[in-house]
Parts: sequence; C-alpha cells; structure tokens
Amino acid sequence: MRSILSTSAELGLQKKEVETYGKSMAKISPEVSTRLSRREGGKYIFVTAMTPTWRGEGKTVTAITLSMALNRRGSSSIVTLRQPSTGLYFARKGGGTGGGKAGLVPQEEIDFNFTGDTHAVTLAHNLVAAQIDNLQFWGNPHGLSRERVSWNRAIDLCDRSLRSIFVENCGGETKGSSGFIMTQASELMAILSLSRSQEELVERISKVTIGSDESGKPVRMADIKIVPDLINILRKALLPNLVLTSENTPALLHCGPFSNISHGNCSVLADEVALRTADYVVTEGGGGTDTGFEKFLAIKAPVLKRLPDAVVLVVTARALKMHGLSTLDNGRVSEEGEWAGRNDAALMSGMKNLENHIRNVKVFGFPLVVALNRFSFDHDEEVRKIKKTALDLGADFAVAHEGWQKGSRGAVELSETVTAATQRQFTFSRLYDDSLSSEEKITRVARTIYHAEGITLSSRARETLAGLDRQAGVDMNLPNSGPCISKTHLSLSHDSRIKNVPSKYSLPIADFVPFTGAGYLCAMTGKINLMPGMPQGQGESDINSCRTQVRG
Repeated sequence: MRSILSTSAELGLQKKEVETYGKSMAKISPEVSTRLSRREGGKYIFVTAMTPTWRGEGKTVTAITLSMALNRRGSSSIVTLRQPSTGLYFARKGGGTGGGKAGLVPQEEIDFNFTGDTHAVTLAHNLVAAQIDNLQFWGNPHGLSRERVSWNRAIDLCDRSLRSIFVENCGGETKGSSGFIMTQASELMAILSLSRSQEELVERISKVTIGSDESGKPVRMADIKIVPDLINILRKALLPNLVLTSENTPALLHCGPFSNISHGNCSVLADEVALRTADYVVTEGGGGTDTGFEKFLAIKAPVLKRLPDAVVLVVTARALKMHGLSTLDNGRVSEEGEWAGRNDAALMSGMKNLENHIRNVKVFGFPLVVALNRFSFDHDEEVRKIKKTALDLGADFAVAHEGWQKGSRGAVELSETVTAATQRQFTFSRLYDDSLSSEEKITRVARTIYHAEGITLSSRARETLAGLDRQAGVDMNLPNSGPCISKTHLSLSHDSRIKNVPSKYSLPIADFVPFTGAGYLCAMTGKINLMPGMPQGQGESDINSCRTQVRG
C-alpha cells in the first residue's frame, strides 16, 4: 500500500491541508474546496440499487470497483462514501468497507472507531440532551416542558431497550420520559454532512429546534447557549477522511446518515474536495433509488449544486429471485438459501422491482447503466436474461462486473460503459415544483417513486403540520430542498415485509419532524423506528442463522 501522504500530494493537496492519522488515514482541510476549482469537464457518477435483501447488493463494492477500474484505464478517479456504522456491524449487516478485492484499507480501523467522527456526533448530541435536563433542573428559563422536548439521546448501537427510558434529574425534582436514537439519525449528523465550513456549521446548528414552550414557540439551539461547545466537539469531524482502496485508489469517507431515517449520502464537503482533485467522482447513496437516490436529489444536490452525469443501478440475481419468490408465494419472504439456486420463474418475476427502479431514475432524465454485481454462483443464462431485460425495460446500458472476485480487472467493461454514459446529453426533470406544499411534494414522491396511490396523514401528523404553519420562526433554510421521507430501504413501500412492487396502498405518514438546522422537513412513515433492535441469532457463529431483517 502507498502512504497516505504520497497519495494526497498526487491529488494536489498541500501539506498544511492534510492531517495524518497513522500511515493509512488522513483528514483533509475544507480549505481545499476554496483554493482549488472544480475540474473542468469532470464527471460525477451516482451509484444506487434496486430494493436490496437485508445483506445488501454490493453498492459499495460496485462503487469502489468502478473507481479503481477508471484509474486502471488511465483516468483519475476518487470514490466518496459514507462512514460505516458500528451498530449495524454488530447487527449482522457487516462493515461498510466493500469486500473481496474491492475493499477499503485499513478495514478494521474504518469499521471500528475510524477517526472518531461518529463518536464526536454522539458526544455532541448527548451534551445537548444533558444541557436541556440541566436547564430544566435550574429553573427552566425557556419554559421548555418535558412533553415538548423533541431532542433525545443518541448512540451508535442497535438496542431496542433504549427506545424509551425514564429520566429523573438530581434530587428527583424533574421527571419524564426520553429515549435513544441511533447516532446516524441525529440532526447533527445531517448538518455535518451538509456543511461546507465551520461558519456554516455554526449557522445551521444555531437554527436547530429542540422543542417548544407552553405557547408553542420554538426553542432553538442558540437559545440554550451551547453552540460553541458543540463546535469544539465537531470541528475535526467536519473534515473529510482520506483512505485508500485495495488498489491504492483514493477514497473519501465522511459522515454516515442512514438512507431510511435520514438522507443517506456522504458529505457535501467530501464531494467538493473530490470534484476538485479528480476527473471522475464516483459516489454512492444508501438503499435503493427510493431512498438514497431520491433524497440526494431532494436534499444534497441543492446544496452541492451538482447533478450526476450518469447513474449506475446495482442489481443482483439474488435480490431479483428474492422479490420474485415473494410474488410467486403470496408474499412469503423467502429464506436466504432459496435466493442462490437457479429459478428462472422467480428471476423474471422479480424484474418488476428492477423495472420500478429503472423508471425511478429515468423519470429524472439521467443516463442509466444497470450494473449486475455477479456472484460466483450466478448462471450465465441468468446474467444474459438480466442484461437483456434491463435494456428492454428502459436502461441505456446493462453490464455485469466481477469486482469482488477480480478487483478492477473484473470491471473493465463497466468502466468503459459508464464513461460512455457520462458523455450522453440529458435534460434533468424535477419531480415537483418549489411552490407545492410539503404534503403535495410527499404525495408526488409516494405516487411516482414508491408506487403508492397516495398518502394518509395521521391526526398527529396533521396537528404537527398545523403547528409548524403557526410558527413563523420555522424557516427551512434550503429553498430548493424537498422533504426527507423516513421509511424502510427493504421495500418500495413503508413495510419491509412487502417485496417486489407494492400495489393498492396508501403511504401512511405518522408524524413530521422539522430539521430546521439541516433545512428540511422529515416525514415519518408507518412504524419507522430511529433505534433498531438486534436481529435474531446475534452472537451465533453461523451468519446464515440471522434471518430477521434489521428494520429502520
């Protein structure tokens, strides 16, 4: 492996802009994005996927492989990714560093602790919770009642017992209920991923709503005089992290918002650095086109002010058969062993899910490459059928790759195909106009992207919307930002048990949460949970015993 300093020098970074963490990791100063201009003619490639199995379909492997293959053919490429979650690692999803010959190094450091960014967000989030409790104990100067506090605790673990806890301050004078969310669901994580400077970080955090007083007036983070302390904790976490792939291709890892409970993309700052130091930037969004991709266009792209030149849609025969088996067997979620065997009927039935995701990309107008992440047990005839059907369903290109088995050598055709796709002219079509209300925008997403007939708002959701309308101070600071719809990534619908393509359903909106610092309104669907539990079989040596899906 090359040293991280020689890699940063090759990227055109100055020594003062690089802070090393050992020989293999470094943090990059935001000054790079002001000193350097974006590469003229540079290409930006977005990697998304069909609705995955609980194991995932290899978006990270595909993104890493593609970036390595682009470098192999003489181009300069950087891959930008989110940081892994320790909580999901122990919940049997595994790490977020790719796999096989398409991985990131040093794998153990990245999967566990890394440069401490997630820990910093956890600490900052919990400091706010402690300050809220402390203020209430010492007279509650802002009139913030426990029932109106919207700020819980956070931790990067899946622990269902922490969803609801009892809080008693010193002396037992103030009691109430609270709970934990995963750190990746914290608004501070979302803010970190959308901020390009420390000044912007201060501005956004100051606007965060932590609750309201008895009259319904919002109480902001700036009101409780804690912003300077939060900046001290998060100042290093604002800096993107530079590591290497298994073939010495540079990779920027920064922030870790989940796609089911947040916007699901790496930081704007990581992409800003990459767009200034490489000709091809490959980035990955969480989940499928219905989660990370749609939210990228709604939330991150307006801040980044950059659209993809091409989209890569990752598909596997395994996931197609899983969806197909569910359809053929009246909704039964098939066991993992059934996904690997040859089953042409299930494969073709599962193409309905792929068709919906192809349509989700093409409705925006982007050139689309369907990339089949080929496993060793896939049959040649399955590969042929997937590629042909993808083209018949509207994809511009369809190609298989073997990055996991062969690294960049297994993705030569993929890199050539994606390069050709980025040369195509296209016209971007927005899903909704800014003049529409939040309810109208969510309805448009539900009908167009989720295959729903419409949306249904609970009485609580309607009360929250009415309350926000009365609060003149609630001002989302991103005028072009769409809503963030929190839902499972394991189904096009809100219910992880519904596979393939759902039909004849209405998307239920349980409540709304204003992310006034991040700048968007979060719609909570169904029974979406911000603190997942551990799956069945945790601690057993056989990973195949884990069949319970980890739900958002």
